[in-house]
Amino acid sequence: MALGSYVHQRVGDTVTVLEHLRKNAKIAIIDDEPSQFPVEYLQRSGLSIETIRSISLTDIDRLRQYNLILLDIVGVVDEDSRSGGLELLKRLKGSGGSPVVIAVSGKKFDPTMTEFFKLAEDQMKKPISERLCEEKILYNLEAELSPLKLAGLLDSIIGTVRLNHSQHRKLVTHVINCLEGRLDCSQLRERISRVSSALDSAELERIVVKLKAALELFNATETV
Repeated sequence: MALGSYVHQRVGDTVTVLEHLRKNAKIAIIDDEPSQFPVEYLQRSGLSIETIRSISLTDIDRLRQYNLILLDIVGVVDEDSRSGGLELLKRLKGSGGSPVVIAVSGKKFDPTMTEFFKLAEDQMKKPISERLCEEKILYNLEAELSPLKLAGLLDSIIGTVRLNHSQHRKLVTHVINCLEGRLDCSQLRERISRVSSALDSAELERIVVKLKAALELFNATETV
């Protein structure tokens, strides 16, 4: 059984998933000038948008409630108004459960911007148009939080390695057991390595963890 088929049985088709993400994903704009973003337009389109003008590095756990963040580098962190957004992004990505981050800046040149943009999943330069902002948000929600996309990515990676039927069945079973809570994800890497040393167990584990979080988001909001 392919993981894509398993996930499709749980969440439905692509249109259903995209509608679900648009309606239920929690999005934050962290910028000292939120008026530079088309907030009302995005809210009218059905997205759940909150704005945060500034935040302390000590309150970073507050951001883990969001599924996607649009983050500026300047003027948003209390401890460092010049480039605190970079440190905030480093801390978010340095621990588990990080939201998807779109790095945003109006600066024309700054050496720190290179690292800032590299750490984020995507980037935007100001000024920001309504259509581009919406497209960027929806693209990244689907790429990073769609269970169907993530399952398809897993199937694609697994398909690059020659496995016999028994190996493939064992691997898919291990992943499903992890997704359904019968196997701790911390044990998954070892189980994958046992199936085949040719598989990148760390990369597969990383995607499975993201898929599990995406399914939990989907299931949690479905039961509300």
